[in-house]
Amino acid sequence: MKIQSTLVRMTPEQAMELAARENRGLLGKLADKVKGAPPEITVQGVQLFYYPLCVGGGVLSFPRAAHLPSRRIVSLAVVDCAFGYAQRMQGRPALKETAAEASQVVKRRLNDAAAREKLASFMRKQGYRKYRAIAEVEFKEFYLVYKPHYVCQCKRGTREFQRVIDAEIGQRDFMLDVKYRELTFEN
Repeated sequence: MKIQSTLVRMTPEQAMELAARENRGLLGKLADKVKGAPPEITVQGVQLFYYPLCVGGGVLSFPRAAHLPSRRIVSLAVVDCAFGYAQRMQGRPALKETAAEASQVVKRRLNDAAAREKLASFMRKQGYRKYRAIAEVEFKEFYLVYKPHYVCQCKRGTREFQRVIDAEIGQRDFMLDVKYRELTFEN
């Protein structure tokens, strides 16, 4: 299946190295001195998957009383199509067309209409915080993009768990670490 995705900027080996790294913090280091160091994390496997995001850019208009001109601001936001979380975005992602297997692509829970509504609601809230007025949102662009991630199957002692690494920016995605089991894939 052909999808528009952001760039994959790290290799599976780099993702495995990042997943095996542990930041125990000051209290964790103190506990390690008292109890002894815990077993090391071993990465048993790594797999690439693509996470759906809808990007929307639009103009927010704030109508004003009398003959005053309307205030207008341009906003760019993104909503994840698996769980519906929206956030501001700066700049547009570099995209390329990618051939991905259906088992690598996360199934969308939000269709385009629901994603537009989430983005419009989010943009209205952002505009209200700035101008204390309700904005009218007019989308100038709206498109679906898939963000690449690696899921690493890890093991420490007898405990098995997953760590999700963002393959574009090379950092752990802590939200997907927790929510990965709830994702469904296209099959």
